[in-house]
Amino acid sequence: MYKKLFWLIIFIGCSSNQSGIKEGEFELYENEKHVGTIFRLKDYQVEKYNNEPLFISKLKWISDSTYYLKGTEINPMGIDTVIYRNTFKKIDKDKFRILITPINSDIAYKFEGVLVKKSNSIPRKFLDTLIYLNNR
Repeated sequence: MYKKLFWLIIFIGCSSNQSGIKEGEFELYENEKHVGTIFRLKDYQVEKYNNEPLFISKLKWISDSTYYLKGTEINPMGIDTVIYRNTFKKIDKDKFRILITPINSDIAYKFEGVLVKKSNSIPRKFLDTLIYLNNR
């Protein structure tokens, strides 16, 4: 009985790290400064950064705390060819610490920030695109 309860608690604790991060609207912070907004649905996300064009990325979930992220450009060039490893840890309700590093490039880059979930819903102008991408 106690052994089963122990494993159930471990399973719930491990799987809860991913809870809330797979879908919704998120604010991205670096050094406590807002740098962008992310709209995510399953395996795709739309990234909106200050004064920059929208960027669409495909996600591949590796574990309960890691996913790979790659741009979806038709003819990728330069930075668009890099695949990033994103690891995260839940640090508070709807708040995740993230670390992003390239896995297929030797560029010296590391991003450390905080992702804060603002909403479970996604604005219609981004939702339609994300639904289309996940269903093709």
